[in-house]
Amino acid sequence: MKLTKRLLTILFISTICYLPLFSQTGTVLHIENDAEQLLENTSDILIPSTTEDNKYYLDLEMIDGRPSDLKLVGDDDEIVLDNSLALVPENAMYELDLSNLNKGKYLLRIRTYLKEFSQTIQVF
Repeated sequence: MKLTKRLLTILFISTICYLPLFSQTGTVLHIENDAEQLLENTSDILIPSTTEDNKYYLDLEMIDGRPSDLKLVGDDDEIVLDNSLALVPENAMYELDLSNLNKGKYLLRIRTYLKEFSQTIQVF
C-alpha cells in the first residue's frame, strides 16, 4: 500500500513538472510555422555613419526578437553577405561596412526567430 501511494505521488509530481514543457513545445512549433510569412520593412534599425561613406550601424536592440542572421542581397538576387548574429548580444550596435561592394542598391534582410526585417541600402 505504501509503495502504491509513493508511486502515485511520484507520477503526480512528474506529470505536473513535465506538462508545461509539452504544452510550450506545441506553441513554439506553431510560431515557427508562421514566421516565414512575417516580413517587416523598417528604417529605424539602420544608422548611417556620419564619418565614412558606405558604413552603417545596426541597432540590434531596436529589433523585435532575437536576431539570428543577416543577408545582403544584390539587384541580381545574389547573396553578397551572409552573417550569423546568433552570438552577437541583443543590445549591440553591429557595424556593417559596405565599402568593398560595387555601387548600386542592395536589400538588407535580418531574420529573427519570429520575423524578418528588410531595408534597401544604396552603396555609393
